[in-house]
Amino acid sequence: MKFQSRIARALVVAALLLAPVAAGAQSALATAEATAFLGTWTMTLESPQGAFEQTLVIKDMAGKVGADLTSPMSPEAT
Repeated sequence: MKFQSRIARALVVAALLLAPVAAGAQSALATAEATAFLGTWTMTLESPQGAFEQTLVIKDMAGKVGADLTSPMSPEAT
C-alpha cells in the first residue's frame, strides 16, 4: 500500500511539473527526456470522502511533453 501511495505521489508530482495549466498545452520539456513516463497511468487516491481514480495520460505533442488528467468526476481533460 505504501508503495502504491509513493507511486501515486510521484505521478502527481510529474503531472504537475509536466502538464501546463491549459488543457492540451505542452511543456518545454522534450519528449526524449521523459520517455520513461509516457503512457497512460491510473492513480487511486485516498481522500476523506474515500478512494477515487484519476487517469493521467502523458504524451508526445509535436516533440514536447503534454499531459491530460481526467477522472469520473471530471471527464474533461485538464
